[in-house]
Amino acid sequence: MNIKNNSDKEMLVKGLSCNNFTAQMHETVIDDSGRVSMKRKEVLALRPNSEISLEPGKTHVMIMGKELSNEIKGINCDLIFESINSLPYSKRVPVFFEIRDLINER
Repeated sequence: MNIKNNSDKEMLVKGLSCNNFTAQMHETVIDDSGRVSMKRKEVLALRPNSEISLEPGKTHVMIMGKELSNEIKGINCDLIFESINSLPYSKRVPVFFEIRDLINER
């Protein structure tokens, strides 16, 4: 997923809201010994007129919940944005996450 900021203001992605699920932004980190781990990111900053990509193995969205199953084909969520260079405001943008079985796609 790509997130693009077409404005001349810096924007923050403050989180996600997904009805019956927990959604978090994570960054994949490789330490000096080559060990891979994920670090939760509370905020993603988007400079004016910039774009960021969220993808497995880098910065990505992780969706969790007891109701998550192989039968679910996708989840509707809202990305929560906030501008930091103007009067404070918050905006929710609807997004749809397709659920894929990465193990069986190989």
